[in-house]
Amino acid sequence: VIFTVHSLRKPPPERLRSRREFRLMLERGVFIATATHVAQKLRGLGARRVFEVSSYIRPKSFPPPRRTVKKFAEEHSPLVLTVAHNLRPGTRQRDFYGVLDALDAAEKLRGEFRSLGLLIYLSEPGPLFAELEKRLKPWVLLRLGAPEPSWSALGVADALVRATESDTTAISLLEAAEAGVPAVASNAVPRPPGVYLYEVGDPAALAAVLGRALRERRAPEKPEDSFLQVLKVYRHCLMFV
Repeated sequence: VIFTVHSLRKPPPERLRSRREFRLMLERGVFIATATHVAQKLRGLGARRVFEVSSYIRPKSFPPPRRTVKKFAEEHSPLVLTVAHNLRPGTRQRDFYGVLDALDAAEKLRGEFRSLGLLIYLSEPGPLFAELEKRLKPWVLLRLGAPEPSWSALGVADALVRATESDTTAISLLEAAEAGVPAVASNAVPRPPGVYLYEVGDPAALAAVLGRALRERRAPEKPEDSFLQVLKVYRHCLMFV
């Protein structure tokens, strides 16, 4: 059995770790860890065969933005993109994904970038959605439960914000790097080379770093395609059949 592990935000509870099935899984399973810190946690749990492989597989092409998004981008420049699953409470900041902090940062930067727009992709509303609804303005476009993937907007975005208070391997940052879009992220976990970092839970720092990213327009290093590396792990596993 091959397990691909993107995150271990919380250690497994003791009642699970004490089970024989769990110990056998660590002993006999093969694990693909998508980042170094994930691999270290797996080995710390006792996993014997851990391969570190990035979770990024390069797409053949980026889909075009929706007509609504394209029109919004034509009217608002620079355009800042942020992506979240929902708006739920955080422990180090108001909401876990930092959408409200991104909104604060964008509002502050409109003093310098008068036509700035904020594009928010949200899969589900969440408990704090009402607070976001109250603050929606003409320069904010919310795509709630949109049929298109959020990365279709990278063709018109000037920066991506990943303001999470903890994280997995953030595919959105790798997609931004592939598209040549500057990316700003919290320092909750190690990030790809070239991503602008700020102290997690500090909205003022987020605004300052986002402003710097919009002025400098430096994109992260393009990620390597991991498809062949994944195949190598599977070929390695065939040796044990």
